[in-house]
Amino acid sequence: MRQAHEQGVKVKIYYTVRELSNYCAELFPLRSLGTEVFTDGPGGGHSWLCEHLVSGYAPAWHQPYPDGSVDAAIATTGLSRWHNYYLEGLAWLLRHAQIDGLYLDGIGYDREIMKRVRKVMERERPGCLIDFHSGNNFHPQYGLSNCANQYLEHFPYVDSLWFGEGFDYNESPDYWLVEISGLPFGLFGEMLQDNGNPWRGMVYGMTARYYAGADPKHLWRLWDEFGIQDAEMRGYWDPQCPVRTGRDDVLATVYQRRGRTLVALAGWAPQPARVRLDVDWRALGLDPQRATCYAPGVQGFQPEALFAPADEIPVEPGRGWLLVLSEEQHELAAAADPHAGLRLLLEERFAAETLGPEWTTHLSPQPGTRLTSGHEGLRVDARANVSAFAQRPLPPGTSLVECHIYSGTDQGASWGPGLRVMWPQGHLRINLRAEGRYGADDRTAQVFGGKVEPRRWHQVRVRLTPGQVLAEASSDGRTWETIHTLPRTRLPGDPVAVRIGKETPDGSGGDYETLGPPGTCRITDLRAYGP
Repeated sequence: MRQAHEQGVKVKIYYTVRELSNYCAELFPLRSLGTEVFTDGPGGGHSWLCEHLVSGYAPAWHQPYPDGSVDAAIATTGLSRWHNYYLEGLAWLLRHAQIDGLYLDGIGYDREIMKRVRKVMERERPGCLIDFHSGNNFHPQYGLSNCANQYLEHFPYVDSLWFGEGFDYNESPDYWLVEISGLPFGLFGEMLQDNGNPWRGMVYGMTARYYAGADPKHLWRLWDEFGIQDAEMRGYWDPQCPVRTGRDDVLATVYQRRGRTLVALAGWAPQPARVRLDVDWRALGLDPQRATCYAPGVQGFQPEALFAPADEIPVEPGRGWLLVLSEEQHELAAAADPHAGLRLLLEERFAAETLGPEWTTHLSPQPGTRLTSGHEGLRVDARANVSAFAQRPLPPGTSLVECHIYSGTDQGASWGPGLRVMWPQGHLRINLRAEGRYGADDRTAQVFGGKVEPRRWHQVRVRLTPGQVLAEASSDGRTWETIHTLPRTRLPGDPVAVRIGKETPDGSGGDYETLGPPGTCRITDLRAYGP
């Protein structure tokens, strides 16, 4: 905690009730109180619970540890004298550990306890934050009530929301506004399930959290460069919003500063759309004759672009733009040709009926897994989450490797079809994921970005520069997005091999325990270039 504070970082901790570890020293005295502290239940769970508690309890979180021991919790009741102990523990943590707030994964107490939690925090350490997370509780066992309804009584006392597992980010704008964003209740939110939709999220002031493959730092950098903390947000739902699209399925929210405005544009239309912005220039304090509409390049989100204020702006399904309206003049740098100065070292169209001797293949033992080459390129038939790939050496001096991938009916996400370039020190892979995103992994982390249209050819490449290794993708061969970058020091020297097909993120060649449905994808036009 002290080290974090020295770096100017605040720390919230996971501290709650709802269940209690079997390591708790007070376990048996609390059991003697009957069902005041612990809920009644059928028993069961871990063997320690069965042996020592026998019955009359409800098993909860089960956490095994590397040494073989197990933390086997049991469920607590929603209101009891145990909450007094919880509150005293919170006061001690604030006073002595100097925590900066709480992360609540669900709320295991009522509004009265929450009021006491907030009072303790304000008394002991003013400025503390409560970050509230919940999954989608719109299920019969929760009474078909979403968590915005279920926990509404607590919202005055929390500072932010993280909703959450099971939320559908393909739902309507009304669903986003009321059930995800927190804005109607004076709260801001972040996205979780599959890392959300970054374009729609920005319409509500949201990004994904830096978690489980989500990498919003490039959007955060744009926030800082624009100065979003000094802007006034006006959403599409506000009658005074000074930017309109004229459509109900492409929406605009503005973040207005003096002299410049950031417009978050996002589409819900099922087909590609084109919109012309209807701008109240007087409200923005801008001269329409001098104004520009500039899209700064944001990795994994959008390429750099420049529009005239009266231009039609293309909006792909489920995507959008961040546009800066100002009187600043911008010139787009000519797009550099990454092939310039390079010569073709390797080309493989997979047109022959068999792969050449330089290729080795790896196939999952699952029935129906096969690689075949022919007039339609390299065809991969496999279950969604199994490995099936081909590998060959790369020529010395390779600095760019690319191919075309058609996801077809393949349902793999981490196991989706992709291109992996390999060094002695590590790997970098880029692939197409079934949920409609590109993925990239380097054996230590997975990141996601862009938009993958189903049943459409996409181009992917791994490209070396003097300082970086880039994983890039394009749906049309003209506009490329950078999905992931690594410093060249992580992958020094020449790459030695290329691998194409379906495989694990870490490159080990295994299968996932849930195999998924069978599907087919194709890969063609593999090329390697170098100086």
